[in-house]
Amino acid sequence: MSSASALAQQVETERPLVGGRVAHPSIPLEEVQRLAAAVELLPTEDDQPVDNIISERLMHLLTEILNIAWKPLTADGQPRTFLALANVGLYFAVKKNPIVPDVMVSMDVDMPSGFTAKSDLTYFVWDHGKLPEIAIEVVSQKSAKEDTEKLQKYEQIGVPYYVVIDPMKVLSEEVLRTYELVSGTYQPCVDDFFPKIGLGLKQWSGEYGKIVMDNWVRWCDADGVLLPMATESIALETERADLEAERADSEAERADSEAERANREAERAQREAERAEAMAAKLRALGVDPDQL
Repeated sequence: MSSASALAQQVETERPLVGGRVAHPSIPLEEVQRLAAAVELLPTEDDQPVDNIISERLMHLLTEILNIAWKPLTADGQPRTFLALANVGLYFAVKKNPIVPDVMVSMDVDMPSGFTAKSDLTYFVWDHGKLPEIAIEVVSQKSAKEDTEKLQKYEQIGVPYYVVIDPMKVLSEEVLRTYELVSGTYQPCVDDFFPKIGLGLKQWSGEYGKIVMDNWVRWCDADGVLLPMATESIALETERADLEAERADSEAERADSEAERANREAERAQREAERAEAMAAKLRALGVDPDQL
């Protein structure tokens, strides 16, 4: 059964479906009905490859770090959900072509559980009820226009943060340019930090995906400390496990030493008791009561 048919059967009893999922409650019913029919016609993939190997590695690096190492919390200390996606369509209006950010991060939304609905395969703003907080574009060629047309597009639809990463310095000498939407216009971010998600970005020199490069860009916290990559997380966990094993060995050695000391004390006490008993026996043999001494 198509989503439109399912919609027709349940309009009277519950929130309609859009692309196989319950529509966001902020959307009026008549708008949901229109969306349900339109979504079935929207493409969720275009089979277009990424621009180059460095672009692919950067997208993977930026999403991998968040999905593996980042554990954001709400103001009251509860886990905060998010989506970190690479090369996934961002549908902001039904009658508009989608934008496909190289990377986008959206806070307080959940990963689809079954991927049975069409809307599970891409990012529909009307389904999640919000735009992503940040969109990132990686420059691979001059014709891509990341700092002109794409910037203006994200600005127009209202994405709070926009980032241009130019590892090969195709468009300018700046590897990293970050922007924040202020009164409808993008302004450069202070310290490349994004308060709405509690993270920043910084340039990094090192090896990732078998590529050694000075112009990688990685996530960092408010203090500028890099979030670990998968390999670094494994190394940290291995180091932690080794330290725990060393601590356990030290505790075992300490316990063994304590046991040996206790045994030596017991043996000494036993020898003292035996010596005292031998002395008492000698005194009794001489007709002296040792208990009267």
